[in-house]
Amino acid sequence: MNNQTYNTVEEPDNYQEVRSSIKKAMIQLGEIRKSISPILDLQTLQEDLESEIKDLRNNLINSILILGKIQGYCLADDIIENRNAKS
Repeated sequence: MNNQTYNTVEEPDNYQEVRSSIKKAMIQLGEIRKSISPILDLQTLQEDLESEIKDLRNNLINSILILGKIQGYCLADDIIENRNAKS
């Protein structure tokens, strides 16, 4: 028998501000990725740091994707809460 307990966390009344912050962070990460791309494309860096550069690019992209998933969760939660409030 599983007697695991779960802590509940206070959810915001509306995730709109959270979604806005997430969107800003996603845009900033995208701008960082674009701004460092010319530096990371330098042949001398590619020769010595190819693996690290690939990891850096992948981590930035994955960060943007994860933030997008979090933003989707927040939106879905707001939609569900609005439906429940109308019922």
